Amino acid sequence: MGFVCIQIKKSFCYSDVMAEITEVFVDKKYRRRINASSMIAFAESYCKQHYVIHKFELLTGKENFEAQALYQTQGYKKEGEVLMVKRF
Repeated sequence: MGFVCIQIKKSFCYSDVMAEITEVFVDKKYRRRINASSMIAFAESYCKQHYVIHKFELLTGKENFEAQALYQTQGYKKEGEVLMVKRF
């Protein structure tokens, strides 16, 4: 039906723990019945209760306007990042 995945990241270069939303998915036939905003809010709340987190991050496709609109309603803002990938 639907799920949200969060990855908790800790680096020995930084003292802060970082949280990244890696997946938000609601099956098409449930999109009017399951509220993705509520799922995101629950995941954020859970992480803030269990970790000292100052920000959440996420990556989404530059053409995925529906997802971008959802994230913006949740307070996420675009920042000037460049994704670089090396494939083997």
